[in-house]
Amino acid sequence: MKRTLLALGLLSALALPATGFAQSAVPLNISYQGRVTTAAGTLLGLGTPVNRQVIFRIYSGPTSTTILHSERQTVTIADGEFSVLLGVGDPVGTEPRLALDAAFLGAQRYLGITVDNGNDNDALNDIEISPRQQIVATPFAFRSRIAEGLADNALSSATMIANNAITGVKLADNAITSAKITNLSIVAEDLADSSITSAKIANSSVATIDLADAAVTAAKLGS
Repeated sequence: MKRTLLALGLLSALALPATGFAQSAVPLNISYQGRVTTAAGTLLGLGTPVNRQVIFRIYSGPTSTTILHSERQTVTIADGEFSVLLGVGDPVGTEPRLALDAAFLGAQRYLGITVDNGNDNDALNDIEISPRQQIVATPFAFRSRIAEGLADNALSSATMIANNAITGVKLADNAITSAKITNLSIVAEDLADSSITSAKIANSSVATIDLADAAVTAAKLGS
């Protein structure tokens, strides 16, 4: 395998497109700007822009071999600088390619970049630039798509509620109605002890069909 002749500069930045409260969906792309130099420190595309194949990979850690998302783009680099929109590239062979909102469900993510060195226009033959860049807060805004997409009956104990996560202070008075509860979705382990009080439940709102067998015990009910 060839050694890459390229290095990623320190002026890279990650950002999401600006969104307003009126927008109904979170964009599934990430704007990325970077700066590339040769191993000797010369800006790539200095004076005359060049097109290079670039592979972008998102990993779960700085040295992890677990690829969550990968894509390949032909990128124009001018005076060392380039700008791309991650999420619109082509697949890289059979490598995983999660949708970007799904790729940011973990605690930390790192971006790896491989730039073709110009000898064969195939970045697969080159070595990933080191070190990888940690992706910090902004792209994790993709997690807001979870809340954005919640509809009636969307919350279930198996996927959305951590064990013992619901306490009385989390619930507004009269917040729980049958329409908001998926049938048989509430189990005992989802409820903190004494979390459910009469003030939190709308009158006549919780039906038998909303409750899993043995879900409500004396310990789960407020005095």
